[in-house]
Amino acid sequence: MAANLKGAEYLADTISHKLDQLLSERIFLRKELARKSDGSLEQEKAFVQSYRNAIIDNCCAAERASRLEHMLLVR
Repeated sequence: MAANLKGAEYLADTISHKLDQLLSERIFLRKELARKSDGSLEQEKAFVQSYRNAIIDNCCAAERASRLEHMLLVR
């Protein structure tokens, strides 16, 4: 009877230890995923901002070219 009790205690301790390991690993993986997701989000925001800036710069350059063409036609 004592051997069964000792075996059950050992099994319970082993299961408890494994659960702690799995929970710790889950927490680590969630943090890692959140970090990578935040990095991806920041990267996408930077891409959108640079794309927006490129469109605005292109429009400004087209406007300048149009003004120069108009000035040359007026002369």
